Amino acid sequence: MQRGLTEGQCGKRTDGLKAADIVPILRERVAYLSDVYGPILTFPSRTHNDRLDHDDLRRLMTYLARIPSDDVRDKGFTVILDMRGSTWQIVKPILKVLQECFPGSIYIAFIIKPEKFWEKQRTSLGSAKYAFETCMISLDNLTKSIDPTQLTREFDGALEYNHEQWIQLRLMLEEFICKALDLLDKLDELGNILTNPELPENLNGAQCRLEEHNQLKRRVNMAPVEQLGMEGQRILMEITGDQQQGRRFVVSATADFQSSVPQISQLLDRMHGQKQHLNQLWSVKRLRLEQCLQLRIFEEDVEKMFDWIGHNKDMFLVHYTEIGNSHQMAVELEVEHSQFANSAVNVYVNITRILGMAQKLCDGGHYASSSIRMQASRLEREWKNLAAALDDRSAVLNMSTSFHKKAEQYLAQVIGWRQACEDPGIPNNIHELETSLQQHQSLIEAISQSYAEVCQDGKQLLDTLQTPVSSSSMNSITAKADYSEASGHVLDVVHEVLAHQRHLEQTWHTKKVKLHQRLGLRLFQQDVKQVIDWLDSHGDGFLKKNTTIGRSLQRGKALQKSHEHFETVAQNTVTNADKLLAAADELAQTGECDPEEIYREAQELEARMASFITALERRRVTLDMTVFFYTHVHELTCWLEELQQELQSSEIADTVEGAEQLLGQFNQQRETTIEAAINTVSEGENLLEQLRVFSTEPDRINQNPDYTHIEGVLHQLNESRSQLEELWAARKMKLDLCLQLRLFERDSLEVNKMKLDLCLQLRLFERDSLEVNKMKLDFCLQLRLFERDSLEVSSQLELWAEELQHQELGNEGSKAEQLLQAHNESVLLMQNCTFEVLQRGQDLIQVFENSGIQLMADSQCEAQSRIQALLEYLHEREMDLEAIAESKRERLEQLVQLRNFEVEARQVIYWIDHGKSMLISCFTCPNSLMEAESLKKEHEQFMHAIEKTNISMAQVTQRAENMIQAHHFNSDLIRAIAENVTFAWQQLMYHTEERHKLVMASMNWYKTAEQACTLARRTAESFLKYVNRNLHTFGSQIKFRSPEKHVKGKNISVVNLQEKKKKIKFSFGEKNRFSEKNIR
Repeated sequence: MQRGLTEGQCGKRTDGLKAADIVPILRERVAYLSDVYGPILTFPSRTHNDRLDHDDLRRLMTYLARIPSDDVRDKGFTVILDMRGSTWQIVKPILKVLQECFPGSIYIAFIIKPEKFWEKQRTSLGSAKYAFETCMISLDNLTKSIDPTQLTREFDGALEYNHEQWIQLRLMLEEFICKALDLLDKLDELGNILTNPELPENLNGAQCRLEEHNQLKRRVNMAPVEQLGMEGQRILMEITGDQQQGRRFVVSATADFQSSVPQISQLLDRMHGQKQHLNQLWSVKRLRLEQCLQLRIFEEDVEKMFDWIGHNKDMFLVHYTEIGNSHQMAVELEVEHSQFANSAVNVYVNITRILGMAQKLCDGGHYASSSIRMQASRLEREWKNLAAALDDRSAVLNMSTSFHKKAEQYLAQVIGWRQACEDPGIPNNIHELETSLQQHQSLIEAISQSYAEVCQDGKQLLDTLQTPVSSSSMNSITAKADYSEASGHVLDVVHEVLAHQRHLEQTWHTKKVKLHQRLGLRLFQQDVKQVIDWLDSHGDGFLKKNTTIGRSLQRGKALQKSHEHFETVAQNTVTNADKLLAAADELAQTGECDPEEIYREAQELEARMASFITALERRRVTLDMTVFFYTHVHELTCWLEELQQELQSSEIADTVEGAEQLLGQFNQQRETTIEAAINTVSEGENLLEQLRVFSTEPDRINQNPDYTHIEGVLHQLNESRSQLEELWAARKMKLDLCLQLRLFERDSLEVNKMKLDLCLQLRLFERDSLEVNKMKLDFCLQLRLFERDSLEVSSQLELWAEELQHQELGNEGSKAEQLLQAHNESVLLMQNCTFEVLQRGQDLIQVFENSGIQLMADSQCEAQSRIQALLEYLHEREMDLEAIAESKRERLEQLVQLRNFEVEARQVIYWIDHGKSMLISCFTCPNSLMEAESLKKEHEQFMHAIEKTNISMAQVTQRAENMIQAHHFNSDLIRAIAENVTFAWQQLMYHTEERHKLVMASMNWYKTAEQACTLARRTAESFLKYVNRNLHTFGSQIKFRSPEKHVKGKNISVVNLQEKKKKIKFSFGEKNRFSEKNIR
């Protein structure tokens, strides 16, 4: 139906027919389409014999065939030809047109039998030659083949049909559809205009396009969507029969009109949706056109700014490299540039506004954001280049002004500075000379400050001229500016200033040297006078006043300390004198002073200082000698007093060694004392010689109290030495006599000791003879005891060996550990007994060797040989017994291992049997998918539970392999136990795998069965629905009877199939259960 409406009823879209084109033919009621469940083409009876035009009939068939929808038309048309009151000549053209020109397929054609016999025969014969099926039927039987609800009243049916109403409703429907489709075409054209992406290229075009766009809004609003919507709603109400709005056409219930209801609703929705879409497109296009207008305005403003920047840039670059040749010219250029820069700042306000507008457009989501940003960035870059050039120009002119100003100020002051430096007047007063030097230094500081400022400004200006673009941009408008002329001018000014500076520095330095030389001469003369005055008043006076050296150690040290303090004070004067002598050479070489005068004063100063230093050194040496002499005299006196007391003592030694030691100490003390006395006397004599040589009155030296006192001290030392010589002689004699006495006493004691030793040796010899006889008897007794013990141990070893060889071990694992423990205790007892006997034998041999006694065991063998033979025999027997014991121990250990292995194997087999019991106890045949999933979870838990059993089985198998590889005495039994465990485990794994297959198969089957039942129920409902429809259409006796029972039977067969599957599953489970019981 939809295809017929869209392709056959609107001539503007296709070439198909419309009801308006064939209204006269339709009003003749040659044929009409009545369908509720399927397309039925009815040709009512014609009482008049007018032949129908072939073309009109073809057009009518074509129009009526295109009214049903494609899916309905594909089922085929049912044609009803009423021949009651008609003849074969009237019906024949209709059948011919249906044969040749009908565009649809004809399912069957029912021809109502005519009343006349011959007409029936002719119709029966004539209708048999057509390709479609024809059936001659009576009116009574027609209601049996076609549902009466699809037949009109003229065929005794219940279908209400008014042909005139059908024509009117078709005309209204087709007219509405054509108008709706035409309106949609126009709306599509407007949509194409609104979706046109082309935009105007200039400002005027953008304004015109925006006005045209506003006109499109009026066209969209004037579209008759609401009128057509009301018309469509009226048609829908006519078809659906809304009693509140109006009466319902009796033909509106037919399938062709009912199928048009969705299309009308769709057209109404499309028109309203298209209009709403156009409004949205208009708003989007308006926004885009407004953005285009804003873009063109922005581009025009940007172009104006580019023109202004380009024009002013050219004007700016004309005098860009001029910096002025003087301060006045530089100031004029700076003022002119400031005026130009102020005008550029005013333009920057417009540029800022344009850049702000560009940022606002980009932030607002403008479609040309990238282009706007590019142009704004270019404008900003051009402005920044110009602004950078203006800033560079401002900086250069500012530096040029400052440089020319300071350079001109410097050159203006050069003449005054030169006259101040060349002034020949030099004062002679020291204070005036110092004042002149300060003024001279201030002058050079002022000159250097002014020169430094000029050079700094000049260097800064030259650096800026060589790199004028501060932003370091290669695209700057001043990147290629030529500052060579300006740089040359700046260099010329700097060189001129430099030449004047060098001349001024040279002149200033010359006068400075003269002032320093004159001041140095006056200061040298003043310092020389001060040094000589100090020597006259303090230095020589101190040496003349202090000539004594002291009569005691304390006085000598005090004078020595006072002299050292004076030397410290005089050292400053000596240092100043050395500096004055060095300065004299410099002053003499300058040429500003008289060299002879300077050298004469320097020689006088040098002679006075040399004489003073010599006297000072002589005084210091004399005092040092005095302090050393008095110190040694005091020490020697104290030592002599102690020595006299010691020599007068009567202490002697009690032993020869003590006497020899005292004599050695005495000789060493005497030599040391004599050497110290000689040195001290020599020091005193040297001191007296020093006093005589450097005395101012050598003839009266004996009257000097210091000299006399030193002589007395020397005389007293000599007397003390004479007294000691006497004491030394008496002491030495006493010590010699004591030594001889102690030697005599020692010799007497040694003679008495020799007599006692001889008597003691005689008594010891007698005792040793008795002990040797006793020892021989003891050795004989020990030898016999050892022979007896050896024989007993040998017998016991043979008995143990026989017991070990003939003792039966058996195969009882429960006693193996007890036998192994008893065996180890017995071997340990045997080893201890044998070790004790062997150790006694070794000790006895050692005793014979240490004592050196020779003893015969019998008439042919010595005792030592007999003992050694017994030791070797016992050792051989012990080794044999240990080999037998080790073999028995290994067999017992293997027996213990076998018992432990059997216990573990029985435990593993018990766990495997327990697993089989669990597998059997949890078996059940699932009756649903939920039970199958539960069975799967239980099986997974069982698999996790037997993992530990698997580990224990592997350990048992590995232990069996290790015992077999270790050559166990019962390897066959171990192999049989291991095979039994492995077989039991394999049986458990086989049943576990079978159970896993059962679980997975039940889950897969129940899932598949559930899906199949669901699909069968769905298809059964659809199948029964269409069967009932066809039964109402064709009757219940066409194909088969009671389709509900047949379909339900099919569903019951599916259920029966499920029950059979359950039974098979159950029988399979019983079979597995029976097999498990047999295995157990």
